[in-house]
Amino acid sequence: MFTSVSTAGSNTLRIQSTFHTASDVAQTVLPGVAAVAGVIPVAGGPLQAAIGGLLFILQGIDVRAPLVTMNSSSLKGYHREVSRINKA
Repeated sequence: MFTSVSTAGSNTLRIQSTFHTASDVAQTVLPGVAAVAGVIPVAGGPLQAAIGGLLFILQGIDVRAPLVTMNSSSLKGYHREVSRINKA
């Protein structure tokens, strides 16, 4: 099923890009939805709380994602350096 590492890498980037786009849209739209949900008499409060929780999670993921990518690339660089030293 896997054709090559580069294909798997490009698929990962495509998934990350799609997630970031969906996250950006959700973070733009959900505050308006939360404001409208507040008007609903019985369910408004719980809906606002659920939307607020979802926004909090999405914002946390957006902050963490660059750190994970940076650590991953740092490890790859470290691995290349160790391989270079071992070959010398």
